[in-house]
Amino acid sequence: MAGNGIDLCGESDLPLNTVLVTGANGFIGSHLIRYLMDSGFDTRAYSRKEFEPGKTAINCKTKWIHGELDNQDRLKEAFEGVDAVIHCAGLASSDGSERETLLKYNLGGTKNAFYAASNSHVKKFLYLSSLHASLPSATSYSESKYAAEQFLCSHEAANQNTQIFILRLANVYGPGMKGSLLALVQYASLGWLPSLSNLGGMLSLISIKDVCRSIILLLDDPYPKHIHKYSLADGQEYSFERLEEVIFRELGRKRPAWAIPSAAFHLIAAGARFANYTGLKNNQFGRRLQYDLINERSYRD
Repeated sequence: MAGNGIDLCGESDLPLNTVLVTGANGFIGSHLIRYLMDSGFDTRAYSRKEFEPGKTAINCKTKWIHGELDNQDRLKEAFEGVDAVIHCAGLASSDGSERETLLKYNLGGTKNAFYAASNSHVKKFLYLSSLHASLPSATSYSESKYAAEQFLCSHEAANQNTQIFILRLANVYGPGMKGSLLALVQYASLGWLPSLSNLGGMLSLISIKDVCRSIILLLDDPYPKHIHKYSLADGQEYSFERLEEVIFRELGRKRPAWAIPSAAFHLIAAGARFANYTGLKNNQFGRRLQYDLINERSYRD
């Protein structure tokens, strides 16, 4: 993201004026920071990466806190005086070999961030989860996101004074996107993507703009309920035919006339997972992408 944002070392006049975004250097976090600043919020960032002028909308170095999610001292420093925390930080990979790492960051990191927020008297804690959490047995990623949700819904978390918002996101698209949609575009641009119409799946999508707009609305939500849970999608289901038409049209390429058989797709996916697991060849065609393409309908709420 271009770093031409205004310098917000000053304060905002909004009632809930100081908002911190974890995972500020990621796809969603970087867009969210821009939207928050444009909406007048005093915006801070917490990131594993150090501050780089021009690489973020934040131009004030003191608003960017560099630290890990297991560093309690840095989290305490970052959350001091903050009204709301938007917890975007976490891992998005979901190969089975990474289960413990996923749980460490997506569950353990969420616990650390929430406790730091509660101890700092943060009013609202917004956790960005995924529709994949509705089927925790599908992948290690799904399991880790569901486990984090369960913690936030637990009696232990509910006894804190911080209001909790759990946002299950559909596949998010937009400039700088990652994951399954990006993989489809990349494979298509390389000429490696046959038609996927034989798979029969449907995808749920939401634009990064709509994600950011929804979050800003929730920051102003005065409803007193302690725990809120929402699924964010654009309300439509997208077939592969529809997605392929858009992808190939925008790439200026002809859509393939042949469709990959379902059995062949599963065989390729199994081979890709094996390559990831053994370190033979890292690739994006892992278990999560396979579930995205085959079972996305199962994730709808």
